[in-house]
Order: sequence, then C-alpha cells, then structure tokens
Amino acid sequence: MDQTKKAYSLVASDFGASRANPWFEFEIYKRNLKPGAKFLDLGCGNARLAKFLPKNIDYLGVDSCKNLLNLAHKQLKDTNLYNWKLSLACMTDVYFPKKYFHRIVMVASYHHILKSSERVKLLNRLYDSLEDGGKVYISVWNLFQKRYFWNMLKSFFCLRPLNLAIPFKGEVRFYHAFTPFSLKKEARRSKFKKIKISFVTHREKVKSFWDCKNMVLKLEK
Repeated sequence: MDQTKKAYSLVASDFGASRANPWFEFEIYKRNLKPGAKFLDLGCGNARLAKFLPKNIDYLGVDSCKNLLNLAHKQLKDTNLYNWKLSLACMTDVYFPKKYFHRIVMVASYHHILKSSERVKLLNRLYDSLEDGGKVYISVWNLFQKRYFWNMLKSFFCLRPLNLAIPFKGEVRFYHAFTPFSLKKEARRSKFKKIKISFVTHREKVKSFWDCKNMVLKLEK
C-alpha cells in the first residue's frame, strides 16, 4: 500500500485527468439518498463522484494521497454541494462514530488493500459506522479480463498470487484480484449479512462477470 500511495502521489495530475467522467455505477450509489444524508467516499481520489451526487447531502471524502485531495478540493469548490469536507487518512486506519453514515462508497479503492484480514477489519468498522438501514457499495476491478493476463501471471511468478502490479504512467500500483465467489466469501466473514453483487461496465449493468469491468458489492445493515 505504501508503493501504491507513492505511485498515486507521483501521477496525481494525470490520474485525476483520467477520472473526470461518471461511471454507470455512480447511478447506483446515489439511489434513495435523503436530504442531509451523511455520505462517506472512502478512497475518494479527486472526488469526481461528488460531482454526480445530490446537492443536499453531507459529503466526506477520505484519501491517503495529499496530491489527489488537492485536486479534490479544487473540484469540490466548483460544485453546488451544500456541505462537503475532505480528510487525509489511510482507509485501513481511519475510524468513525458509530451509526453515523447513511451511505458509504468505495470506488475502486478496496482492492488496493492486499491482506484479507485487513479488508475484513475495515468492513466491520464500516458496519459499525452505518446507521440502521444504511448501505455500503464497494466497486473492484475485474482483473480476470484478457488485458491483465500478464499482470496476473507475473503475480504468481513473483510469489504474490492474485496481487497484481499494474502501472500507470510508469508508476506501479498494486491490486488484489477478486472473483464474485471470493468477494462474497470475504464479505460473509464480516458483520454484514445482506450481501449482493452486481456486474457493470462503465456504461451499463451486465449479467456476467466475464462481460464486466467492475463488480459492485452491496452491503446493507
């Protein structure tokens, strides 16, 4: 995770520019948000998600990369969100009040945590911080696509199976590769009991894991 954080710091400007448009899954994240809902964007990056959320919610974006948060600050100043805040923190170390958030979203950030035990601990903290009836949405890349074949193969040769090194502008970031089965199995080890997975491209919902770009894990308290 230190290497991934360093990589994002070095490529923040280019990465932020590549993350300007909405993904289809953003429509899922904002469904049935009530006015004043407390919304956590964990691993928010440049906070592009905030641009596509209802304006009358309380938004908190958290990320460990200061350079990305600087971009987020500039971007959020140009939105009409009534109330927004940003916090510099690592997602595996941050704690929140119990029963505080109505919705928590992790857009392509959860898969940067390479140890399953740390991921499950995080899920349990998110459960505690959700109000009753609250929802968590976690999207992860489908790394079993053909274009990641060599990254996947190298992960086994380097004795870190399913933890893939994927470069962006020459800087390496690490990702854990999930199948629908492994993602659900891990979620079942947490306090969450209501678990569902959707498959999406950046433009639409699809039926098959093999056709998707991202999986969206829905967890409900």
